Amino acid sequence: MLLGEVIEKNARDIPGKEALVFQNQRFSYKEINDKVDRIAIQLTKMGVKKGDVVALLIGNKPEIILCGFASFKIGAMMLPLNFYYKDAELKYIIGNSGASTLIVTDKWQKFNYAERIPNLELDLADPKRIIVIGKPTSSYYFSFSDLLEAPSDEKSYEAFNKNKASVNEDDNAFLVYTGGTTGLPKGVLVSHRGRYSVDKSWTDVLGIKPNDRFLLSMPLFHLLPWHLVVGAFFHGATVILTEVFNAKESLELIEREKVTFLLGVPTVYFYLCAEPDIEKYDLKSLRIGITGGAVFPKERFQDTEKKLGGFRLLNYFGLTEAAGDATTVTLDDPKELAETTVGRAIPGFELRIVDENKKPVPINEEGEIAVKAPWFKGYYKNPEATKETFDSEGWLYTGDTGKLDENGYVTYIGRIKEMFVSGGNNIYPVEIELVIQRHPKVADAIVVPIPDEMQGEIGMAYIVPKPGESLSRDELIAYCKRELASIKIPKEFVFEQKLPLTDVGKVDRKILKKEALEKVRR
Repeated sequence: MLLGEVIEKNARDIPGKEALVFQNQRFSYKEINDKVDRIAIQLTKMGVKKGDVVALLIGNKPEIILCGFASFKIGAMMLPLNFYYKDAELKYIIGNSGASTLIVTDKWQKFNYAERIPNLELDLADPKRIIVIGKPTSSYYFSFSDLLEAPSDEKSYEAFNKNKASVNEDDNAFLVYTGGTTGLPKGVLVSHRGRYSVDKSWTDVLGIKPNDRFLLSMPLFHLLPWHLVVGAFFHGATVILTEVFNAKESLELIEREKVTFLLGVPTVYFYLCAEPDIEKYDLKSLRIGITGGAVFPKERFQDTEKKLGGFRLLNYFGLTEAAGDATTVTLDDPKELAETTVGRAIPGFELRIVDENKKPVPINEEGEIAVKAPWFKGYYKNPEATKETFDSEGWLYTGDTGKLDENGYVTYIGRIKEMFVSGGNNIYPVEIELVIQRHPKVADAIVVPIPDEMQGEIGMAYIVPKPGESLSRDELIAYCKRELASIKIPKEFVFEQKLPLTDVGKVDRKILKKEALEKVRR
């Protein structure tokens, strides 16, 4: 099924059903489809065709979803740009992608993208098209509102239908850039088949229904939140979109909009549960919370389920190169496995654990997680990186460590690159962090390696105490000695009120590693 057909089907079958909510705006499936068609027709009229790249610098607003589906309908690739990128990063990605069309919003949060664009000297492919949502700052820009209101003549409508008819499931729908080891982002290709297959399988096994209401706060420049959009739309459900994550606003929306489904990294759930007066909110509508991207301590996992209305919290594992989720826990899985694993491979995926030679390891032995699916596309304009990550049989080597039990459940251990060697022993920071996070006075803990003359590397632990609590190094070392092998105990402890976060709410280990090295060198 093509992604554009998802909303077309709903516009026919359930035209008045609420599809999208944003602030005081509410859109039915018919309204969404009508707006998408108008945008797609005007893009076609401007010369956008199958295989072109349409870059979106919009922020979490309805327009990013409308423009995305308009691109899908005419066979163009949607390139969602990171809202927080600096000028040099935007310039590189737009140039590398070969995008000929850029759609920007004039204002989003503290940013005014339309004012920045003239100074970037963007390397847009010919014919260059810049469309501004809001007030254009140059006579060379097109107005998005004018495009929506422009009449469609018979010729442009025929061209739109011709473009639409040429699209097939193996055509690329997404071009998403992810960080690379060279320091330059790499473009990941995702086809209509890949996006639809993953999202259908994922939401099917989770038992998503038309009356489900999804709260979406994660930035839409990532691939994961598009799971939620496409998956919700496939089932005729409703998406409640916010510009950014805010714990208080989220709790208010859950109560007011009767939200049933949440998505977020563990940090998001931590902030929800830490919100003062959480008890005053009616959260009984919540059914499912999806989490991943970091390991969730078991005790905090259980506490989160209790505080957020008794819903079920489910772990997943995935990555951009695999088109998103590769495994998930389901509602039918035993509670113990839901708390300690990332579930089993979703339909359509194969999964195995391999050693350093890429050979499968026995059941319950640690190794690198490898996944395989028929829709993997590799990296855009980067055959060398594709060859490094994907083998000739189509296996994708994720760079994550884990183990597989006899029933197919995956226990996630951590990133291979986060592992360090201390005294000849492989040390995985996540194992240490989970233990420290169980301490009753600890809100969060992250371990990074620092150089050591004797051991090669040792661990430095960054600790965030719970509000109102005080902790000492000696107290934590005594605790770790009871809970951890001596080789795993961090030798240095740093106490902070909060830790730096990435744009999706994960703790930014790169910043902490850099800071730790600076502390050692002083």
